[in-house]
Amino acid sequence: MFYTQDMINEVMANDASFGDYASFGDYASFGDYARFGDGARFGDGARFGVGAIFGVGASFGRDAIFGDGTLFGYDASFGVGARFGVGASFGRDASFGANCKALQWVTL
Repeated sequence: MFYTQDMINEVMANDASFGDYASFGDYASFGDYARFGDGARFGDGARFGVGAIFGVGASFGRDAIFGDGTLFGYDASFGVGARFGVGASFGRDASFGANCKALQWVTL
């Protein structure tokens, strides 16, 4: 269950249990601002992380899901630049290769 700031202020306010403003923490339960963390649930910014869910910026990572920039990686999913690689999907800058699709279109 998600707790809004109004619920935290009204239900688990100043004289709640095991904390200052809510239960088991400072402003909510089991943490500083929400429960099990600082910013929301189980983390700093949202739940299970600093920025959002299970990570720093969003979920399971720093800025989005399971990574730093987006999904499962730095800038997109499962890699640094996009999906499953560094630059795009399954490779470095595009899919299934280093700079384009399918290894520079079978390295023309």
